[in-house]
Amino acid sequence: MHNKKALLLQSNAYLFVYLLTNKTMTNNSVPTNIITHKLLLDNTQYQSKPNDAAAINNRIVNHPVDIDIVEFSNQITSPNGKSWVPAYLEGARKNASWKSQSVFAIDFDNKDSKTKSQVVNPISFGQVLERLKDYGLDCAFAYTTFGHADDWHKYRVVFQVKEPVIDRDLRDGVQNALMMLFPECDKGCTKMPVDSGSSGFEG
Repeated sequence: MHNKKALLLQSNAYLFVYLLTNKTMTNNSVPTNIITHKLLLDNTQYQSKPNDAAAINNRIVNHPVDIDIVEFSNQITSPNGKSWVPAYLEGARKNASWKSQSVFAIDFDNKDSKTKSQVVNPISFGQVLERLKDYGLDCAFAYTTFGHADDWHKYRVVFQVKEPVIDRDLRDGVQNALMMLFPECDKGCTKMPVDSGSSGFEG
């Protein structure tokens, strides 16, 4: 057990009751718990990392969907590669428009934040699963992102919660608790999903 993290997590233990413990669904395998989520899902498919963030930002707010976790995983992974925001918003892409959220995600780019080079000891998806198991948790599914390479692994781990979170403090608490559990994650991609500097998550 990670003693330091255990102490930190104990102070945020109530947050983790919202996280589902379900069979891991990696690259479209079938989970044991299928839940429908309300979020934003772009209608444009990409086969490489998009460079039109502004267009995505303007477009995606007009595409809320109710979607189950299996179909969602299909839509955002290859060959569909759609961008998404893990929250339901009403109106412009800003914090005041946030209404609810039942999907959370963290990115692992295995990149040094200062040098932008690959870290010496990258964390594998297997290690992520082992740490989740240590805390009696699991993810919904995971997939490699556009920047992934055989010699530099980059991937996203997606979590679902039992009921929509409608309190912003709780939303932030769940996201922060995940980041606390995985300090190796990419901090830049785990900001509030309506951050105007981000187009959300691309495939």
